[in-house]
Amino acid sequence: MLAGIELRHGDLTATRQLLGDLAETADFTHGPRAAVALAILDAAEAAPPDTTTTVGPASALARYLTRDQDVLADLEALAQGRHLLAGVLAALLGDLLDDGRPGSGAAHWQDRAVQSKDRLAAGYTAYLTATNLTMWDNAERVVDALAEACESAPAVLPWAAVRLGEADLADVYRSGDSQSSFQGVLDTGHRALVPRAAAGLFNSPPADRWSVEERYDWPRNC
Repeated sequence: MLAGIELRHGDLTATRQLLGDLAETADFTHGPRAAVALAILDAAEAAPPDTTTTVGPASALARYLTRDQDVLADLEALAQGRHLLAGVLAALLGDLLDDGRPGSGAAHWQDRAVQSKDRLAAGYTAYLTATNLTMWDNAERVVDALAEACESAPAVLPWAAVRLGEADLADVYRSGDSQSSFQGVLDTGHRALVPRAAAGLFNSPPADRWSVEERYDWPRNC
């Protein structure tokens, strides 16, 4: 929320610092949100200005970060437009609308985000789907969504891959690839999640000699 407030005040330096700090944490809600927000800021700075709307992506992002429901109309206008960030802005809109009640309209914008061919939009939407409490009784869909998040959005990969590896270890829905998931986290070098991923890799059943060596080297090096 503080990052959103700073962004609304136009302080990009403070915003990036706050978001960067959050993106380095093991917080499975605010960490991915911060990482996605940073990716959006980078893309917004590189994109040409959109003269068809009165509110820009950065302003809409700021209000999203503060969970301001009054931004819904502006997000909808941006998500329906031709802006290069329309897909991921649709994902933000779907997240704000997703209060767990039928008829909220969240599903429409989530589908739009996925169909936008924007990998960040698709990956973030998949991660939000996988971590939605209403999905916890549908283990297969959760694992599929986590796999999509890992594949599509590097911004959320560390958190998604930890969840995916742990789901496999727990045998919630056997994907048979926990090693790959945990190794993916280690490859990102995300300091807050590396110990958890290393522990997961240590507990994963080794498939070959190489994986056995990795299994024992990583915990010692953390």
